[in-house]
Amino acid sequence: MSVPLASPRCESLNLLRNAAEEEFDADLLVRWLTDHPGSSVDDAQKALNWSKSQLAKAMTDDARRLAVRHRTGSSRKWSEDEILNALRQAWQQISASTDALSYAKYSELVTSKQIDGPTAVRVLQVFGSWADAAERAGVPAGKKPNRTFTSAWTDEQILDDVRRYLSDPSTRGAFSGWDAWRKANAPQAPSGAMIRNRLGNWSEIKARALTD
Repeated sequence: MSVPLASPRCESLNLLRNAAEEEFDADLLVRWLTDHPGSSVDDAQKALNWSKSQLAKAMTDDARRLAVRHRTGSSRKWSEDEILNALRQAWQQISASTDALSYAKYSELVTSKQIDGPTAVRVLQVFGSWADAAERAGVPAGKKPNRTFTSAWTDEQILDDVRRYLSDPSTRGAFSGWDAWRKANAPQAPSGAMIRNRLGNWSEIKARALTD
């Protein structure tokens, strides 16, 4: 029984696919995430116009350390003006009781649906830092907290340790690996549970460490 031969069209398609695979640059994902801190792998896939199989092939530990997982429901596209208006709306809500709009307070207002706005992670992704976003919106961001008797660490000290963790090629940058890495490399740093209680979920912490 003879085996049917592939048509010229099928052969051409196969040649194109093979050529595309040979030209595929898996390292491009890491470079893109490095140039776009605070972004997710979904953001990268759309920007690079990759298939799911290409994305899976490029998902190295380096890429995992740099990628941030956005919460479900945060896929709405917010313009810069809409984000700035959300910051102004948040400031109007709390200006009578505080002297600055902090990252944590804004997150609280969005999570509790007291204002309609993007996540704080998305604000960082668009503007690069909380201070820059607040300045553009014309609202006070406040100063970084100093060490006090109530805490052994400032937010910036914690984020510095997280940056070290995310830059360590022996890790995958996951929350589950933090405590083991901390014990071996930064025993002075706080536990994973303490960090999340202080700064929020791991995706937000990664975004702040990568963009601040």
